[in-house]
Amino acid sequence: MGDAVQQLDTETVDLRDGLSSPIVTKLTQLLRVTEQALLSQESASIKQISQLAHGLVQEISEHLKRQDKRIAELENLATTDGLTKVLNRRGFEERLSHELSIAKRHGVGGVLIFVDLDEFKPINDTHGHAAGDEVLTTVSNLIKTQVRDTDYVGRLGGDEFAILLPRSNKQNGVRRAEDLDRKINNAYANWNGTNIQIKASCGMHMYSADAEIKPLLEAADAAMYAIKQERRSRLGLKSR
Repeated sequence: MGDAVQQLDTETVDLRDGLSSPIVTKLTQLLRVTEQALLSQESASIKQISQLAHGLVQEISEHLKRQDKRIAELENLATTDGLTKVLNRRGFEERLSHELSIAKRHGVGGVLIFVDLDEFKPINDTHGHAAGDEVLTTVSNLIKTQVRDTDYVGRLGGDEFAILLPRSNKQNGVRRAEDLDRKINNAYANWNGTNIQIKASCGMHMYSADAEIKPLLEAADAAMYAIKQERRSRLGLKSR
């Protein structure tokens, strides 16, 4: 019996990297008292074992809850853009993949909108990168006010954003893209008392139940780029 307890005691030491110190302490105490109770058969010792076991179960339960919370926080950090607090590319593509699976399973489609800021580099060059960050934050906050709880917003990198509208039809998608285009292009970011005008191009692409991620992203990007080129041509500006 002593060999068995010694083996359990060794395993307790091995658990120290994964469990908090109070849990290890209680587990060690439980093993010691168990060995004594088995030798003495005293009811007081058995009662003490019960109390220690109950406390240990509670301690482990709380520890696991904290671990689950920490894991969720780390997963959120891995899929969230640190600046704008919307999904990053990885997080957005994960949600897109999930929604495309649902679309395929239920035979429904949706809308993908791409937003790319126009003349963003001159803002960084003129006012500095901190001002550019303020513009990006302003745009992301504006986009978040224009979406449903079931929609997803992501910053794919640089000054490019994407909005996924699951189970939306073309009419709704066009209206949402036009509303977003109008609001962004009439918005300003305030930086050190200066109102920086924001300009952007918004492109929309419908997706069907058999859509795939890469072609869908490319199609939405092409739709946005076509809008950008048309706008620049109208203003007499050179292509990017």
